[in-house]
Amino acid sequence: MNIPPHGGAEPRDRLLAPAALLDAEGHVDGFDVGALVRRMILFEHYILDSYAMRELPSLIDSVGPEGFMAMLESGALQIRADAWALGQIGQTDLIKGGSRDPLPIGSYAFGSVVPHDREEHIHRSLGEIRAMHLGKRTSQKVRQAIVASLVPLPEQPGMKTFEQFGVDVASNSPTLRRATVLALAKQVGEPVEPDAFALRVEQVNEDVYVAESDIGKRFGLDEEETHRVVERGLLGAASVDKRLEEMEFYRAVMGFIEDEIPVFEAKLSFLAVQLDPERQEERFDRVVTLAGMPDVSVEAARGIDVERLLEVRSSEECREFRQWLRTLDATTDEEIAERFGSIRERVSSAVHSEAGKAVRFAATTGVGLIPVIGPIAGIVLGALDQFAMEKLMPEPGPIAFLGRSYPSVFDGR
Repeated sequence: MNIPPHGGAEPRDRLLAPAALLDAEGHVDGFDVGALVRRMILFEHYILDSYAMRELPSLIDSVGPEGFMAMLESGALQIRADAWALGQIGQTDLIKGGSRDPLPIGSYAFGSVVPHDREEHIHRSLGEIRAMHLGKRTSQKVRQAIVASLVPLPEQPGMKTFEQFGVDVASNSPTLRRATVLALAKQVGEPVEPDAFALRVEQVNEDVYVAESDIGKRFGLDEEETHRVVERGLLGAASVDKRLEEMEFYRAVMGFIEDEIPVFEAKLSFLAVQLDPERQEERFDRVVTLAGMPDVSVEAARGIDVERLLEVRSSEECREFRQWLRTLDATTDEEIAERFGSIRERVSSAVHSEAGKAVRFAATTGVGLIPVIGPIAGIVLGALDQFAMEKLMPEPGPIAFLGRSYPSVFDGR
């Protein structure tokens, strides 16, 4: 049975993102275990956007079949194995199921590309696990755990995307021009100003759009090249709507690829920072570096304690840490380093004192960190809208988390 995609967490606490390592040709070449650990710490639920399960053998080799199944069975990790895509089908025989002729150049129609038979697609993908040397019983248990963790595919993927895209066209949304500017800049190999060309897109019926522009005349492109530039622009604008549809369905945030970020900012600039999960990962890496704590990618390569990771990520101090990270954008590196530096100095001094044994015991239990709640509160108070965060921190959760819980997920700690 599929785990429900929504759960009780708010979207910012759920992430849908890939973790496969790709080679220069874009083929799956492994699994980023460091990214997995980081995301399981930073988000209540992580939905792995899988490349047809081709990266899973590498993950299973890294954490072991039992560790992998423990992650899935906890509900902390889920898998999306059948993503859908957008396509421009106006010049193909796919338009309206082949019931009418392809559209002329300059006209566009869009469709959703989905697996024809989902069950067969999943069955074929599980072949990646069957090919591993796990033993018959272990392989079966792993495959069953994967199937139980799969998130569902929307019943009509793309429906809300195309509805919103129609609204974007009717309202002359800035996303259309911004996405076309990016597509044109790639075509001509140089930056393009937003007002360097004229573009008018009109929806002529339910699923057909016609574009008129002077792009060819102004930039020396032929009719076919101009068509492709506008096509890539329209798909770029629609892809942002697609991500919003997926985020709504899975109640999760998703990252944006480089070309999509300015388009998304043109559409929802006031939400871009909050919705982009990579900002949270960047905050995490920044604090870990400044605090002198273990680098997650380096340590994960040496081995992780899956049981401890699952325990740490569900702790109250880890939840406090996630919330606290979101308050740090206006805090300088010097301020963060000073706060953590004072903590290291206090602990180091105390450990070498006559009462060192007692302090070491207190530090491992978190009690020894209570006196520094003042400095931590100072960081939280960097923004007025984070005032309530101080009320939710009876002890310095972020520091206790980094100093005690975070290192313990790696083997040998």
